[in-house]
Amino acid sequence: MLLDMYEGEETKSRKASDHKAIDDAVRLTYKLCLYRSATEDDVSFWQGLLAKDLSFPEMLLAIGDSKEARYSGYLSPLFAELSDSHFCSYVLEPFYSRGLSPRELMGWKKLLAEGQLSRIEFLRQSFMNYAGARIATEAAGGLVHDPSTTTIMGTDIVLSSESWQMRAERVEREGGAEEPTYARPYLAKPDLTLVSAIASLYRGEKYIERFLDNITSQSLDKSFELIIVDAASPENEQAVIERYMQSFPNIRYKRMDYRIGIYDAWNVGVELSRGKYLTNTNLDDLRRRDSLEIQAATLESLPFVDVVYQDFLYTLDSELNFEEVERLGFKSHLPIVTPANILRYNSPHNAPMWRRKLHDEVGFFDVSLKSAGDYEFWMRCLTKGKIFYKINIPHVVYFQNPDGISTRPNTRGIEEGHRVMRQYARSLISERFFSDDRIFRTELDALTGKALDLDPQIDFYDMAQVALENLSRSSTSESVSGAAT
Repeated sequence: MLLDMYEGEETKSRKASDHKAIDDAVRLTYKLCLYRSATEDDVSFWQGLLAKDLSFPEMLLAIGDSKEARYSGYLSPLFAELSDSHFCSYVLEPFYSRGLSPRELMGWKKLLAEGQLSRIEFLRQSFMNYAGARIATEAAGGLVHDPSTTTIMGTDIVLSSESWQMRAERVEREGGAEEPTYARPYLAKPDLTLVSAIASLYRGEKYIERFLDNITSQSLDKSFELIIVDAASPENEQAVIERYMQSFPNIRYKRMDYRIGIYDAWNVGVELSRGKYLTNTNLDDLRRRDSLEIQAATLESLPFVDVVYQDFLYTLDSELNFEEVERLGFKSHLPIVTPANILRYNSPHNAPMWRRKLHDEVGFFDVSLKSAGDYEFWMRCLTKGKIFYKINIPHVVYFQNPDGISTRPNTRGIEEGHRVMRQYARSLISERFFSDDRIFRTELDALTGKALDLDPQIDFYDMAQVALENLSRSSTSESVSGAAT
């Protein structure tokens, strides 16, 4: 058939130098036979052969009968029954070694739905990106992590020693920004232990005195206990702790006779705890004087909430007090925790407070993890339907400690975080993200009670927004109609 068409009168009437027609034909042939776009090198290669003695039908047959075409034709049916979202997930999860967030899924799905990438192209491109990243990582000797630099959570601002010094000099000249006054719930302080603050200790002699001075001055006073779990530290923190225990009897000190990890220590603290609410408190961080009271008051006044967390202030200088750090104003902008965005941000990671009963319902911290055990616990809580609540008062300070477990250059945190994401992503993301667009549109029509006028190219988020607007208008109309009646 190709030869007959090629020898036809219409073909003969076209100019042999019609490069654009040949160029378009090569690109279309690649799409149809190889399920990918032709590169400029591909087009130039066939243009060169056609300019010599290769006929156009011979080119088509050569491409269509190539090993790549046969391989692509074999793979294509394997994916035919998968939605675009499922396809992206199956391809990328092994390459990324983690789960995908809804934002990522929607971005890749859009490229496939609009025809910017075929599935074979997507598979090929994903592998090349993975291989390139792996080669670069191995060439660099592993994952590179600069412990003296961090991106402020919820922003694209990079905090470094240089930006810290510039801000410190400006505050010295001009003064810091005044922190707004926040309303907070009232707490009637009981005589019994309301809060148990758990601190794990290993090689903390440098910070122990400052830490104890800060935590024992909390306004919650005798309504909280401080549980220190010493993981067989070789330093002399015990002498300092015993001195503070004389003036603050609610300190409970447990020294292990062997080295344990941070989440083992937290589990020991949980088992020792007597408080209704629990929080972790790091030796190198700071709390405002009313920090524990704010958290406990929130949980007392909102019985449906299981975990409270807050934005926090960053410091690169462990010698500054809370007020001095606050003047510099490096503050996180954490998103509200949802099953979708916890795959991007571990929002509760710094000094949250949670109900003790969570451990009866959800379990303890995973001791196989060395850096991401809290992240795994929060994801586990979300899969069980637990409620997180953000407090708007930034009442804690996070020290970007270059020697900390999660910040040191050889941290396992990145690898562990990816492993946790992969474990929980599928159970946290709604199945609707993986459904076909037509099915989702049908569900929205049923929900709103009418066929929505939706652009064929609109994505899931915009479809849901249109449906919500329609439901809102219908609700308003019914209210107005009822009032008139």
